[in-house]
Amino acid sequence: MKRAFALLAVAVFAIHSAGAVLADDVLFRIHGKDGSHALDVTASMLGEMDNHRFKAVLPGGTGTVQEVSGPLVRDLLKAAGLEGSKVVAKALDGYEMDIPMSDMTDFDVIAATRVDGKPLSVRDRGPAWIVYPNVDRADLKDALYEARSVWQVKELIVE
Repeated sequence: MKRAFALLAVAVFAIHSAGAVLADDVLFRIHGKDGSHALDVTASMLGEMDNHRFKAVLPGGTGTVQEVSGPLVRDLLKAAGLEGSKVVAKALDGYEMDIPMSDMTDFDVIAATRVDGKPLSVRDRGPAWIVYPNVDRADLKDALYEARSVWQVKELIVE
């Protein structure tokens, strides 16, 4: 199973590095800690969801304000039928961050798939990037929330 997932991650990386995203490509996966309620998030699925837009300063960037868009993470978790006290966000590069579920309910955190209207590729820190609305909310301009802004999301695990 781990080998199959690793091969899937490599395939997603290769496709997104090339910039070609097909409607049924799995961008990332959401599941419970025990593997329950797995949801493969695809480009077509994201196209059917409500996408939210806001201005943000992206961690590790130039410090400029950019427009990001994507579905609310809480809507994705609801679509997966998952509840818990935290979300473990895992990135393609192995980075892993625990995000309290309260962030998802208290703030309009999105899984950004576009920055300034351009789809994110792996080179651009995609296919999805956890982004907080830190321009509209000064309290979110903090190293803690910056660390929780995981890019190149491959997996969200609800615990």
